Amino acid sequence: MKKLLVILIALGGVVQLHAQFIFGWNAGWAPCRELNREIYVYNQINKHGLEKEMGEVHWYQGPVIGFRSGSDEGGFVELLYSRKRCKVGSEFDSAGVSMSREIKTLCNTFNLGFGYQSDGWRIGVSVDAGRFKGFGRRAPTSGIGDVEWDRIWVQDKRRLVGISIYRLYLAETIFIERSLADGILNVRAYCQLPGTNAQLDGLDEFLFKQELNFGNYQHEIFWNFGASITIAIGG
Repeated sequence: MKKLLVILIALGGVVQLHAQFIFGWNAGWAPCRELNREIYVYNQINKHGLEKEMGEVHWYQGPVIGFRSGSDEGGFVELLYSRKRCKVGSEFDSAGVSMSREIKTLCNTFNLGFGYQSDGWRIGVSVDAGRFKGFGRRAPTSGIGDVEWDRIWVQDKRRLVGISIYRLYLAETIFIERSLADGILNVRAYCQLPGTNAQLDGLDEFLFKQELNFGNYQHEIFWNFGASITIAIGG
């Protein structure tokens, strides 16, 4: 997070003087069809042993922060960092001990956006680049909050500038936004369109202790739509 703040502050220093610092919260709904198919199989296989079935991965939320530069009437450019997270889990009994198994998925992206604003309205698009991550943990329910998360995808060894190729996530977003309270409060509706495939290797091993597809890993095409509420300072 410290590195992120340094990057955003540095970029903010090189934009025009008429710039706004933006921070707030965003939330959205995602289908996650392939991931939820795996969860469905997990629930069916363990149906009689689960005290609580694992829920589907759909609702994401998290902070958004960045900068926007442009005139009150006309074009604008913005750079935002969006962090969205979803967590689901199941509960079961193991030798008389109440256990939990949890999965946490995150979509973190830098969004370079362009658009047009007039009379308190904005419409635009952005090019998004980041990562779609998955983590898991299993422990007694009473102490699972103290257990570290293990990455359950991606294990791929192919690298590009030191980053696993399958960890890269590229997408694009279209949005419309309304400014309120003299431009301080902003409400945005968005749709982040389907991006690149995310390889879900390690998911089978975490859920079933073995591979179900014999090396043919599932791939998730993550997309979501939702809304954000932000506060703009400066400009």
